[in-house]
Amino acid sequence: MVQRYLTNLEKRSDFVEALRDSFSIPDPLQRNREVKAVLQRQRDKIRRLNRGGASGADTVRFISEMADTLLRVLWDQIEMGMPDDANLVALVAVGGYGRMELCPQSDIDLLILTSPKPGGHELAQAESLVRNLWDFGFTVGSSVRSLAQCKEASSKDPETWTSFLNERFVAGNHELYSHFAHMMSKRLFSWRISSLVESKLKERETRKERMGALVQLLEPDIKEGMGGLRDVHSMMWIAKVKHNCDTFEDLVREGLINPQEQEDLRVAYDFLLQVRCCLHFMTQKKDDRLNFHIQPEVAAELGFADDGTFKAVETFLKAFYHHTKTINRVAEGVISRWVPAPGKRWKTNPLKHHPFFKSEYQAIDLIARVGNPFRGNLDLILDYFDLTNQYDLGYSHHAILRLKQAVSLFSKQEGLDFSVPLHRFLQMCQRPDRVGRMLRCMNDVGLIGLLVPDFNYIYCHSQHDIYHIYTTDEHTITVVRQLAYLPRTTAKELESLRIAQQQISDPELLVITCFYHDIGKGLGPGHSVTGARLIFQFLEQMGFSASRCLTASNLVLHHLLMNDVIQRRDLEDPRTIRDFIAKIDSPALMHMLYVLTYCDVSSVHPSAWSPWKATLLRQLYEASLEMMSRPYEASQAKRRGPEEEEILAALRHVLSPEDSRMHLQALTEDYLAVHSAEEIAMHADLLRSATDGAFGVHVASKLTHWEITVAAHDEKALLCRIAGTLAHLGLSILSAKIYTLGGGRVVDRFRVALPEEGTRTPESLRNALLVEFRDGFMLGREELRELRRRTRSRALYSVEAEAGIAPKALMSNEISDAFTVVDITCRDQIGILYQVALVLSELGLNVHGAVLTTEADKATDAFYITAEDGTKILDVTRCEEIIAALERELASE
Repeated sequence: MVQRYLTNLEKRSDFVEALRDSFSIPDPLQRNREVKAVLQRQRDKIRRLNRGGASGADTVRFISEMADTLLRVLWDQIEMGMPDDANLVALVAVGGYGRMELCPQSDIDLLILTSPKPGGHELAQAESLVRNLWDFGFTVGSSVRSLAQCKEASSKDPETWTSFLNERFVAGNHELYSHFAHMMSKRLFSWRISSLVESKLKERETRKERMGALVQLLEPDIKEGMGGLRDVHSMMWIAKVKHNCDTFEDLVREGLINPQEQEDLRVAYDFLLQVRCCLHFMTQKKDDRLNFHIQPEVAAELGFADDGTFKAVETFLKAFYHHTKTINRVAEGVISRWVPAPGKRWKTNPLKHHPFFKSEYQAIDLIARVGNPFRGNLDLILDYFDLTNQYDLGYSHHAILRLKQAVSLFSKQEGLDFSVPLHRFLQMCQRPDRVGRMLRCMNDVGLIGLLVPDFNYIYCHSQHDIYHIYTTDEHTITVVRQLAYLPRTTAKELESLRIAQQQISDPELLVITCFYHDIGKGLGPGHSVTGARLIFQFLEQMGFSASRCLTASNLVLHHLLMNDVIQRRDLEDPRTIRDFIAKIDSPALMHMLYVLTYCDVSSVHPSAWSPWKATLLRQLYEASLEMMSRPYEASQAKRRGPEEEEILAALRHVLSPEDSRMHLQALTEDYLAVHSAEEIAMHADLLRSATDGAFGVHVASKLTHWEITVAAHDEKALLCRIAGTLAHLGLSILSAKIYTLGGGRVVDRFRVALPEEGTRTPESLRNALLVEFRDGFMLGREELRELRRRTRSRALYSVEAEAGIAPKALMSNEISDAFTVVDITCRDQIGILYQVALVLSELGLNVHGAVLTTEADKATDAFYITAEDGTKILDVTRCEEIIAALERELASE
């Protein structure tokens, strides 16, 4: 139990006497230093209490009382210096300070009340108070007003009025204060109440648009975010104006919430206050955003610890999101009572004759105010969600309470068979509209966890990395929503996915797979294996056939496979496709995995899905289906490119017949297999211009990327030179393919991310490359460091990049038939291809291709290499030497 010895700080002789002794020091500078030292000792004491388990309400009260004590001692000093006939001001705490909810870096909101025509003494008092508070290190939000000015300001500005609602006398002229308190106690006219309520409701909607409507975000704002402290403030302000409510207990008295909601709200609000205080103590800044990099420190400060399965920060975030969801639910339920009813949407009420439901205030409510018709009636619970979805109506607060109650009672009963309701639930998840909204409400009342018990493992579960910006349950709901909405999408890049979805004969199975694909994360590492086991067991219990159980299990087990392959492997290598279809061995499974991968990736964060990723997935999907459709012997055959006569016909447009035949003879099989006759002719034309050290360059604008082809005569470190030039021009390389042809000629193909609109054209980029090549530009390590200082990372997030991503290189000779594959993971920075190419060139190795991928602040790249003689690198010592050199280079700035 935390000691309450700070409840009335002004009675604490040590603190009060220390302040008074400080104020008695004649020298102003020394006095200020001593006062600040006394205050800091008191803050340290409060921080120790907060760290030791003090409630959030206690901590903010301690800080508020510290400010009260300072102001009263300061006021004593000011008052003693005033003449006997001087008018005195009144110090009134307002806003958060008035609520006794000062956090360590909060502004001190202070109203200084004066007489109608303040004289010099009153203005001097006000000036001295504010100046001293600033000198002592406080941020002061002060206003100096007479009673009439207070009345005028509050009538014009709702913000001023709401800050006055939390007024509290601190020191000074009490008689003057009493007139202010009397003014604030007067009942407002009904039109004025309506105006204030409307203003606060609009303010909340604006805040929701600005901060985002979701509670579970990567970097939540403790105060302004949804489910944050401001939601409680808005609710209490309106309740104060309409019902004269000052406390959560008053909300119960007025029937706005029930006693259980009061307790839930108290605990949640207290937790957020404690987190906010902790954040302010640690950062020493007025910053209410719980930034990614500080979340582990906050968790440790509050006493959370690793438990062997989950990190302390993940346990902390689960608690944090649980409490913000509680605040959001309760505040939404209370505030919805005051939202003006819209006009009629139907000529006749669609629920007019329903025995249990009625449409009211744009939501479906229960007709019965006593009892719970949902109790023991799962069909009626699903009817409720079905009707709200069908008619685009909201969920009434009363109905939500009854749903939670009924679901809770169901969960306590053993041996119930939910197989029939489960099928109906899965059908509802395939509706084309409002699936996400429906599932979030179902999750809040516990219905998803009732029908799919394993889903409870991931309720508010957080994976602490900057790639996953939603909690696991919110991510899963978004995956199901993406699946439901895919048929009505119009984006050209998704056309192949829409066709694949039409090929799926068991859509219900894919829906339940979406729910299970990440459930294993709630049980620790190895979530794919865990999830595969759980879904097999669950579907078996629900009466699904063995083949359907196995299909779902395989989907969960391999749900990351397609994304892994396109990010780390060369899709033009036949071995890649063969290894992939060895695990996904049927077209039916392929269709489902393809769609599941899209739904999963596009739900991780807004930038995880891109047209480029869509292109790669489609390429893997189509290549795999093609190989599956051929007999086994054909799948082992070498790839065929265009016919010889077709190539020669295209080459004759740029070369003489004799040169055309000579050029064709110099082309390698791997080159011929992946290029059309038109591309081969274009490359030949580029090579023809690449004489005397010149380069041939072609830039093509594709829907999802730009493709840069560079033709040149081979030279030492050529790839390094080209990659450095691309980095110097600020291009983000997605993949690279290097083809060494006969006669020492090279054709390199680079795919780069689409540049920002309007920054350059393909022709301007081609010209820029030609200039750089002609001038012999060669990026050096020092130039790269300078370049990185200007463009720190390819990452797309506001959070700070993790400096703790140590470079890691792995080599394998089992992935490709012809090449040794080097997998590299490191912090994402511009110029990685340049660095790797530089090291490999210095080691006398050849690079034949590269696949470069970024996930948040992490680069996961793969390089296909050979020794100088074109063979795989098999010597273990040599491999260790290469790995060490790469990791050393990538660790350097």
